Amino acid sequence: MSAQPSGHLDKIQISPTGYAHVPGACVHYPDKPLEEAGWGWVHDVTANMWTGIAEHSPLRAAEGNTALSATRRCSHCARRIDLP
Repeated sequence: MSAQPSGHLDKIQISPTGYAHVPGACVHYPDKPLEEAGWGWVHDVTANMWTGIAEHSPLRAAEGNTALSATRRCSHCARRIDLP
């Protein structure tokens, strides 16, 4: 799975447990729609935003459950996407 040529991801989804996921890169998704399941997300994410996700540098959801912040990247997603 590759990022867009610009080094952006279309979307990062944020789980209620604080993990960041890239759509299609793993199987960690709820059985119901994201918003109904309490997930948040961010569109048009730069490579630096993805790689910078950490406890000291959380990525806050801009849509869906905007109270959520990702402090960890899903390890499956991190292995599957190709960012510069």
